[in-house]
Amino acid sequence: MPIIEIRRMPRSSAARAAIVGATRALETAFPVIMDEAVLNRLGKAVTALFEAEAVLALRGVPEAA
Repeated sequence: MPIIEIRRMPRSSAARAAIVGATRALETAFPVIMDEAVLNRLGKAVTALFEAEAVLALRGVPEAA
């Protein structure tokens, strides 16, 4: 599923709770100090994912599950 579609999907209360729980567990297990360098890297990573997805869409490559 493309990243863009994840935020558009309707979610049940149980699914939202699972997402919140998983996010909190990851934040606890892998704490990140949010400074400018981290924000820059995260922004670049998300941009690269969107660009890769767009390239694959233009090529007509089927989406990964």
